[in-house]
Amino acid sequence: MDDYTSIPMIYQLAITKYYSELAVLDEKQQKVVSDIIDNLMAYPIVFPYFKKLTKYVSLPQDIVDKEFLVYKSSLEKSPRLKSRVYPYDASFTEERFDYHYMNIYIKERLLFSGDRWEYMIYEEIEGQEKLTQSASIVHEEAIEALSFSRFDRINEIDILLNDDEVDIYDENLIKDRLVKYLIDDEIARETFNLMM
Repeated sequence: MDDYTSIPMIYQLAITKYYSELAVLDEKQQKVVSDIIDNLMAYPIVFPYFKKLTKYVSLPQDIVDKEFLVYKSSLEKSPRLKSRVYPYDASFTEERFDYHYMNIYIKERLLFSGDRWEYMIYEEIEGQEKLTQSASIVHEEAIEALSFSRFDRINEIDILLNDDEVDIYDENLIKDRLVKYLIDDEIARETFNLMM
């Protein structure tokens, strides 16, 4: 089969999920997964496991940088989501929970190192609203794993400032990271100004 984008979406998701669990993809598998991911993103359907395929597929940086909350509802009615990001938000606020596919709801959020995204999910069961899931998601990433987008540059500085083994008074270390961030930021600004 040459065109995997013509098969039902559930099979496209199954193939990409399976490939995301493999250690290495051969050339044909890379082509298949690239075609399918491009097709799914046109809907747009994005699942967190897509991030595992970034060595084979080009994903927008805003997807790569984000953390994902995935919830599978057993009901047809949309669940309610309340969340907050600690330490910034004092209280929980209700948010829209995006429907993706077959009662799967996804919410994405940009978190910096050490942020904790706390959430509660409610569903109406037998006429009463009940808490069905409550947990938190923490963004913790080693500096070696960063892709060095502008977000990653800021995150790297934050990690360094909060690392007990790093001498935060070493001006050159932090200054070097700030300069790299400013250069990346200026390149992005100039690039987008040229495109306007």
